[in-house]
Amino acid sequence: MPDEKKPDEKPDLEGEGSYRADRKYREDVHEFLEEEDPEKLARQAERDVEKDPDAYRKAEEEGKRRIAEEDPNDAKII
Repeated sequence: MPDEKKPDEKPDLEGEGSYRADRKYREDVHEFLEEEDPEKLARQAERDVEKDPDAYRKAEEEGKRRIAEEDPNDAKII
């Protein structure tokens, strides 16, 4: 059969089962963790939010509004 893969060939799954996307994601996460300090970034973000909570609240609401416009079903869960 022409569609059969040889045992040593890797499958070409794409979509939710995309091996290429999974590999790229894992490589990017690894690179980020090597270059950045997530705890330090989280502390800085916390300080930023504490300095201007209204701006961040507005940004959050804007994001929720946009998602709800794109998919009304999401509005029920956000």
